[in-house]
Amino acid sequence: MLTMEYSQGEHDYVCDANGDTDLINGAVKTLATAYGIHEKSVAYLLEYGWRQTLQDSFAGPKKKAQDDGESDDTIATVIHAAVQKRIDALKAGSMVLGATGGRDPLRSVAQYMIEGAMRAAGQTPPAKNDKAAWKKAVDEMLQTRLQLVKDEVAKRRASKNEKVEIKLDELQF
Repeated sequence: MLTMEYSQGEHDYVCDANGDTDLINGAVKTLATAYGIHEKSVAYLLEYGWRQTLQDSFAGPKKKAQDDGESDDTIATVIHAAVQKRIDALKAGSMVLGATGGRDPLRSVAQYMIEGAMRAAGQTPPAKNDKAAWKKAVDEMLQTRLQLVKDEVAKRRASKNEKVEIKLDELQF
């Protein structure tokens, strides 16, 4: 049976099939057939994806806590909270493939929109490493045109996710 596991510190994070082996094996076989890869490869990708997404979930918060000089106990708590938040998002179905290029889609897309608008107007945007200028510009954009940015984020996600389509009715067994 496929069990996705990841351990970090004192915590073990496990996602299993609640004993429904036939359901999991059928799903893995369906995905393997759809993508033309071996069933073991599908299981590997699921297990690897589970571990990688949990590792990714705490990388930023852990670094911030370390940079802030937090204690080891606080850092461990930050890591656990970030991992649990990611697991909750996965269970809720709120994780989607993004097309934004950043950790905060609103800020990343706002910056992209500002840069595009400035270039179109013949203006030079702030340097990429000018964090203060970008923070000010993005904060202002989010204050004044939040819905426009949200619409662009949604459009990018929809366009990215359109490419991930499996037509199960076309599969032959």
